[in-house]
Amino acid sequence: MPKSQPTHGLQIKKEHCEMSIYNGELTKRKIVDASSRIMAAFPKLEKEWHDIFYEMVIEEGMSDDRLIAAVNNVIKTIIYPEPTIANFLNYDKKIKLYTYDQKLKLINEVGANVANKLYLSVKIEGMTKPMWAHVSDIEKYELQRFDADKQK
Repeated sequence: MPKSQPTHGLQIKKEHCEMSIYNGELTKRKIVDASSRIMAAFPKLEKEWHDIFYEMVIEEGMSDDRLIAAVNNVIKTIIYPEPTIANFLNYDKKIKLYTYDQKLKLINEVGANVANKLYLSVKIEGMTKPMWAHVSDIEKYELQRFDADKQK
C-alpha cells in the first residue's frame, strides 16, 4: 500500500524541500537491540558511550527504521577503531520534494515535457496541497500520489 509521508521533518530549502524517508516511532526495544549490536561490533566502547548514545537517539527523534539503518550502515562502513555517536545520528536518507513554485522553476529550467514526466504530485500527510517528487522516488518509496494528479 502506498505510504503518505508525514509533514514532520520537512525542511524547506531555496531550490527544493527535503524529508526523511524514515518515519514512525522509536521504541525502547529497538534502542536496546541497536545498543546490543553496537556492543557486539565495537566491544571497546564504554558504558557511558552507550548511555549518551541512548539519550542522543531519543533527542534526535530517530525512528526504529532509521536507527536500524544507521546501525547497519555504521557497522558496514566505519573504518576507525570505534564509531562516534555522530556517525549514527547523521545517517538519514531524504527525498527531494518540490512546492508548486519550485516545480514552476523546474519547468522553466528543463521544460514542461521533461518536468511533467519526471516530477509528479504526491500527498504529504497533513498537507492539503500537493508536493512534487521524482518518479524514481515515488516508486522506490511507494509515495502516495496526489488525487488530482491521478485523474489526468
